[in-house]
Amino acid sequence: METFAIINDAGLVLNTTVGMPPLAAEETAVEYWADGSQRKNPAVIGGTYDAALDAFIYPQPYPSWVLDDNLDWQAPVPMPDDGKAYRWDEATVSWVEVTSSAITS
Repeated sequence: METFAIINDAGLVLNTTVGMPPLAAEETAVEYWADGSQRKNPAVIGGTYDAALDAFIYPQPYPSWVLDDNLDWQAPVPMPDDGKAYRWDEATVSWVEVTSSAITS
């Protein structure tokens, strides 16, 4: 069955649905495939649809992150590749190692 993203005039994804729903005047339905095989990324509520690129873009995870040429959000600093777990800290614009004490507190 067909899956649609309901978008407003600004391209914001308002909802997703299986089958064609009734639409308000300012809404458009864009078909998408959940596996992302037909367009870049599947639609997610809060994301956007760029008609010029015919692609869905995930919501920006943090204000400092930028969209790359592949339409993926990138941190301004690459995450360390040392096998440890990290989380992004927007206040310091850096990756912070996640320790077991941080998980239990």
